[in-house]
Amino acid sequence: MEFPLPDSTRLAIDYAVTNGRGGLGCVVFFAAGNGNESVDNDGYSSYERVLAVATSNDRNRRSVYSDFGEAVFCAFPSQDFEFPEESRPAPLTPGIWTTDRMGKVGYSADNYTNSFGGTSSACPGAAGVAALVLSSNEALHWEEVKNILRLSCDRIDQQDGQYNEEGHSPFYGYGRLNAEKAVRSAGGHTRRVHGRRVHGRRVHGRSTVSDDDLGLMEAFYESATEDARKVLDLTWSSGTRGQATCELLLATLLITQSAQIEDLRERLAQLERAD
Repeated sequence: MEFPLPDSTRLAIDYAVTNGRGGLGCVVFFAAGNGNESVDNDGYSSYERVLAVATSNDRNRRSVYSDFGEAVFCAFPSQDFEFPEESRPAPLTPGIWTTDRMGKVGYSADNYTNSFGGTSSACPGAAGVAALVLSSNEALHWEEVKNILRLSCDRIDQQDGQYNEEGHSPFYGYGRLNAEKAVRSAGGHTRRVHGRRVHGRRVHGRSTVSDDDLGLMEAFYESATEDARKVLDLTWSSGTRGQATCELLLATLLITQSAQIEDLRERLAQLERAD
């Protein structure tokens, strides 16, 4: 059965990819499908600007229901079923943990379930990895994100995966997505300043925190008084930590030390009056 892509949906995807994120483009994912059939017949998942996500199980194999084909971009872990006809054993785990509808109306009696599955589970997992990549380097174009994800895939089931010379499998795409590898490949700049992770990233061609700024931050922190360090700790711990600039930290430091100088002057004056 074929599922054509409506013009309205195609135009919406094109708009998001072209104009989203200030022109850098949104990364659009679709679930490959759970019919154990060719995803190439699905106009949504096989659209060239869409990344189709298949599923793999906890034994590093394709889930028995997962769709396949040339349009599969990658795989992501999900649940599976026992399938004796293909000598497929029962899975080791029931599925993916996630939040659930509250109370008895959900899949479980509480607010969480451990049996979420299908490509409907795998697709948001892959989208989450893309979000992690962009959180590390928000200046990436959507095609750059796509390439990072492609190069970050692990080729599972190499014996039966039917990977071609380009590293593509009809069952797993370029492989099972590796979140850690993807984030480490994103090009985000991370450095520790007094034990804290400070991220510098390029926004519209300008770095928010340069190596020189980070070095100055570290030097000023080491030379600061205890009270000044407390203020700097609060600055780094706040929501502006990731985009803190050298000017902000220097101003904070100067204000704190100025207050300390005034306090010292008042104490000296009190001592002089006491004499």
